[in-house]
Amino acid sequence: MSERRPSDFEARARALQPDESFIIQAPAGSGKTELLTDRILALLAGVTKPEEILAITFTRKAASEMHARVLKKLHAGLSEQEPVHEHQRNSWRLARAALARNAQQGWDLLNHPARLKVRTIDAFCAQLVRSMPWMSAMGGMPGIATNPEQLYAQAARRLLEHVDHDECVQDVLRHMDIDLASVERLVVEMLARRDQWLHETVDTEAAMTQLRFALTEVMEQKLQTLADVMPLGYADQLAPIVRLAAASQAEAATRMYETLEDWNGSPIATSVDALPQWQALSRLLLTGSGGLRKRLTVKEGFPAKSAHKQDMQDWLNACEGDAAAWVSMLAQVGGLPSEVLSAAQEKIIRSLLRALKLAAAELMLVFREEKQVDFIEIAERAAFALGHTDDPSEMLLKLDARISHILIDEFQDTSQIQIQLIEKLTLGWSPGDGRTLFLVGDPMQSIYRFRKADVGLFLGVARDGINGLALEKLILTENFRSQAGVVNWVNQSFRQVFPKQNDLALGAIRYTDSVAFNPASEGAAVRFHPIYQWEDSDPRDAQTQAEEQTLALVRAALEAHPDSEHPVAILVKARSHMGALMLLMQRHGIPVRAVELNPIRAEQSVSDLVQVIRALAHPADRVAWLSVLRSPVCGLTLKSLTLLFGNSRETIPFCLQTILMREAEFAPLLGDEWSRLKHCARIMLDRSHLADDMTFSSHAEAVWRALGGYGVYATDTAFADFQAVFELLDQLAPYGDLNPADLEEALAHLYSASSTQHAAVEIMTMHKSKGLEFEEVILYGLHRRPRADTAPLLRFERSRNRLLMGPIKPRAAEETDKLSAMLGAMEKQRSEYELDRLLYVAATRARQRLHLVSHIVCKPGQIVDPPRGSLLSRLYSLFELTQPEPPEQTNDGIATDSLVTRGPVLTRIADSAMAQLAAAPAAPLPQLSAGASWKFDDKYEAAIGTVTHAWLARIGQDRMREWDAARLHKALDVIVRQLENEGLRDAQARNGAQRVHDLLCACMASEKGRWLLSHDQVRQEWELTGVDGTRLIVDAAISTDGGWLVVDYKTGARREHEPQDAFEMRMRETYRPQLQRYAERLSQIDGRAATAAIFALDTDDWIPLELTVSEGAG
Repeated sequence: MSERRPSDFEARARALQPDESFIIQAPAGSGKTELLTDRILALLAGVTKPEEILAITFTRKAASEMHARVLKKLHAGLSEQEPVHEHQRNSWRLARAALARNAQQGWDLLNHPARLKVRTIDAFCAQLVRSMPWMSAMGGMPGIATNPEQLYAQAARRLLEHVDHDECVQDVLRHMDIDLASVERLVVEMLARRDQWLHETVDTEAAMTQLRFALTEVMEQKLQTLADVMPLGYADQLAPIVRLAAASQAEAATRMYETLEDWNGSPIATSVDALPQWQALSRLLLTGSGGLRKRLTVKEGFPAKSAHKQDMQDWLNACEGDAAAWVSMLAQVGGLPSEVLSAAQEKIIRSLLRALKLAAAELMLVFREEKQVDFIEIAERAAFALGHTDDPSEMLLKLDARISHILIDEFQDTSQIQIQLIEKLTLGWSPGDGRTLFLVGDPMQSIYRFRKADVGLFLGVARDGINGLALEKLILTENFRSQAGVVNWVNQSFRQVFPKQNDLALGAIRYTDSVAFNPASEGAAVRFHPIYQWEDSDPRDAQTQAEEQTLALVRAALEAHPDSEHPVAILVKARSHMGALMLLMQRHGIPVRAVELNPIRAEQSVSDLVQVIRALAHPADRVAWLSVLRSPVCGLTLKSLTLLFGNSRETIPFCLQTILMREAEFAPLLGDEWSRLKHCARIMLDRSHLADDMTFSSHAEAVWRALGGYGVYATDTAFADFQAVFELLDQLAPYGDLNPADLEEALAHLYSASSTQHAAVEIMTMHKSKGLEFEEVILYGLHRRPRADTAPLLRFERSRNRLLMGPIKPRAAEETDKLSAMLGAMEKQRSEYELDRLLYVAATRARQRLHLVSHIVCKPGQIVDPPRGSLLSRLYSLFELTQPEPPEQTNDGIATDSLVTRGPVLTRIADSAMAQLAAAPAAPLPQLSAGASWKFDDKYEAAIGTVTHAWLARIGQDRMREWDAARLHKALDVIVRQLENEGLRDAQARNGAQRVHDLLCACMASEKGRWLLSHDQVRQEWELTGVDGTRLIVDAAISTDGGWLVVDYKTGARREHEPQDAFEMRMRETYRPQLQRYAERLSQIDGRAATAAIFALDTDDWIPLELTVSEGAG
């Protein structure tokens, strides 16, 4: 039997012509990677150097796969035996030709595979940036920020600091009703997509001109579309009616049809000047909700029994059958702004543009200070490095000489800035000059709008080409992945779901059918599993049913495909839609591979470890310490915790120290829990093993191991999670100065490790599933409504050469700004189109079976339509559902289970394991005072003290002349470097610099501080030698009429809950010996008496000391 050729065989063969440029539409399962790698082989056979070929994709995984696939084909080409299957035979022949060229030119590709340039777009941009002189200002290639939102937030806060002297910031804050937190959040969001608007802020006047032109164009397009679908003869028939209706309203306070009072019966024009007439027509024909009028009253200008009322009613009745298209369009026109751009809109847009420009400038400063940038900045700088189309840079000219062929994968995910980069790289290319562009993508799989991908760009390039370089469009149709049953269902369903026509501006993509290469399998290929939920029932019951149904489907799939690497996947729209599904699978012994789905902090094992870390870092963190004692590593009951700590205001470490010293009293009270508490407390309080160079993460891991944490959670995934947390700790707080908020923020970006077992169910979001395939796919939680998008500070929309902008609604205004509402409606339509494409991506992951699991809400006699915006709402019309019988009510409608109080079960280390842990040699009982600082914090505090004292000395030497908070703020970078020289790491140094800055400002703002720093008779940082030869450095010594006053600056803070008198006593007892030596040495100099005081900078406390130093001491 001869092998069947794919239905698109000719298109695939044509795509391998090495001297022509193409744009390929490659639907799901069509083998685009195979085509791309064959194209690379075809090009290798004709180039002088392999570096002439540049292949670009969007993920490291895709780039690695493409590179490996090319090498695999080249190795296969070494064989003299021709493959049996036709597609393999074609690749083999191409590889043989490429290897012949390789031998002829001496490339030695198989031993030097790096010569094959397969790059991600980000890696390619970074490569361009590395060679730029601009980077020298940062001392080389900057780091790529793993969490750029923190950098955006810094810039946003700095923008708000301009409020006193920048009118644009004042305007924005007034517009948002002085809600600083909201403005900061919105600016952060805008900075995260600044590549969409940054260029528009360069020339505000040009941007405003473009906006007026674009608004006029959009409105007139809408009016023309409406005019084309209005009922034939509408103007002749409605003009006399509306004139009479207007006359009937002549005395009314609100005249609804004023702009139509002189309508002569001609069709209304489609220019923007005619918009008020169309809006009057909308008020005439439509209700406030946008539907066709059914009732006419005197309020609308139709008195009872009037002839024109009957004429109007007859016209409306005649339109009822086919009014859907024009009614919806007329409703949209009714909501358009009444003028292109009002004065108020123009003012706030100008202010927003200026404020955003200022925010972008602040972000550049943050980048420079932090020595980190985001990928947007890398792409911007790469484009800058290539120069302009009319003034190409030397780098672009070099690239133009080196690169002859560019291949781009996943082209439907391209953004505007990436298109500009491609335009520069292909500048001057023309058909027949030996250089080619090969773009591959599937607009039906464009699902990354949140990453600034614009599917309209694919359509535009397919239509217009790039830089005048025409691209032949080829469409692949064969699906090699799915069996015919799945392919046929996808075709029939998405033909109805997708829009009927392409629309570049709105990202509408018409569906293209696929042809199944694989025959149909037995049984139903696609199954819908509705979980009926009665409106007045507990939704948790339906959730449980859905989880059990999914569990059964997973078990069946694992049994049906025991040898498959990817037997079954559960796909959800959002992580929150997963519910308890993962826990259910694990509870039933089913291995789970979750792809960036389960936040690491949601794991109980990690939660327990984090509480240990927080307790070690902060002795006063009462919640953390109690959580550790409650967790499995100790396992105290709530009763015991209340008994031990319920009435104490001391820190938990102090209480534990007391309890351990009074074993005879507390051991009988706790019974068998005493050994658990004693073991845990000794480990948590012990610091005897700490060394000066021991990092906080090493200490935390040693404690966690000693507590038995690794034994409690003895799985490969838990071990990997723990290591991830310790690595994070090394970055955030190497010496223990841990900010709990920073830890929580960083943990939010980490995900739990997955099972490495073979037969596992894979759970991921639909976005993460793109490019993957599974034997069976379960689409879960289709009824869930996605979270609504928040309105941006300023909507930007650029489609080709058209720019649209609209400001956020004023916070104090009740009505939405109509301009922003129009742009918001367009954005909502784009979202709905992308939702259709996301469903298509998810459905086409299945090779054998596709299952859809969703709740269906019912009430007597009716199945309720699914929530608007849910995935189910897009598919709902495809299914015929039969309403089930209502469930029988028992116990008067009260479920017995609801009467049971449930809570988490107390878990502990087993007694036998605890005995083994306790058998380890016990360290001496730690001597720990209440709230004592940990040893690994000393280095941080010492560095703060050293640098602060140095600056106080400098300011005092200048007698505070020309020193203020602004000058100190400018010195922050210097302070950071000084702290780094003291041994602090980047993050520590930045945090510490702010603390030094705050302490210095507090001192200069204090009356006592100003007196010390500006006194004429003060000696700052006075270095003396003691009688025993030791070196003494006095912070400040003032010569007074009564003798010497020795002042010691202290940067330490008062402890939590520490009374003022206790704080002063602690300061005196701690530093009296040191100040006693200083005072004695000064008295020896000139025989005068010496007194001393401590000046606590953090609290502005002046603490005098009573010393036994007399005149002529010593």
